[in-house]
Amino acid sequence: DESDGSLLDYFPEYAFILNIDRDHLDYYRSDERIGETFVRFADQVQKQIFCCADNHWVMSLRTQHFADRGITYGFHPDSDYQAVLKEFLPQGGQSFEVFRHGKSLGDFKIRLMGEHNVCNAAAVIALLTELGYSSRDIADSIKDFTGARRRQELLFSNESYRIIDDYGHHPAEIRATIRAVKRQGGRLLVVFQPHRFSRTQLLLNEFSTCFEGVDQLLLTDVYAASENPIPGVSGECMAQAIRAHGQQVEYLQHLEDVGKAVERISKPGDVILFLGAGDITRQAHQYADGLRKGKAVNE
Repeated sequence: DESDGSLLDYFPEYAFILNIDRDHLDYYRSDERIGETFVRFADQVQKQIFCCADNHWVMSLRTQHFADRGITYGFHPDSDYQAVLKEFLPQGGQSFEVFRHGKSLGDFKIRLMGEHNVCNAAAVIALLTELGYSSRDIADSIKDFTGARRRQELLFSNESYRIIDDYGHHPAEIRATIRAVKRQGGRLLVVFQPHRFSRTQLLLNEFSTCFEGVDQLLLTDVYAASENPIPGVSGECMAQAIRAHGQQVEYLQHLEDVGKAVERISKPGDVILFLGAGDITRQAHQYADGLRKGKAVNE
């Protein structure tokens, strides 16, 4: 886990570096320490390191420190393993083709939405190919994977509503998740709970623009995650920053008001996406349970 530096407890044979973002600064305190930690981790990897070619920070560290062991993957045309999107599948998911040094390995399918999930799948394909597995066996092994819990986790779906719970709490994650969910169609209602006062303060500018494309946005107060409050930092200040960029947002001071607010503004056909690493997931499950029982959650 990079959030607390505990990735340095591991000495793996192989490793993926999916992305490096300006996050967890409550622990790292500076961008320099983030970079230093990943370089130290790379030194502990015994064999190959699979690096996302679409992330500038990852590629910069690879070029400077471990280019001889860094195999690249992603959408970038110079990737050792390049993924090319093909089509969205009617039953959900998407298909894509992977090229190894310009030569096609064939078509692959996953049951997950979003370019970031295709990119992650390309990383797995790269590793398994390097280990000698056939493209056919790899395709069969990944086609039914439904994802990790709280990553675009579908809690409820009927002809009127879809309820999705997602752990995303960094602006880059939020953008990627919104982009993926929007492609599934329907009006998108997002409920976001900011996570940590320090992250809210340091990344406020990024948060103010990462909800573009959302049709309705509800914002709760900050989930502290053991941090002490920072004066002037709150869900309300984030809401103000979002409004300053021309996007409408409704701020909810009390988490228990989420269900009523969602019920008030949602419409049949909506996709309702609950986002955050805190206890917003309880609200997502509560709302989904209410719909599953065929009654309003706040009756």
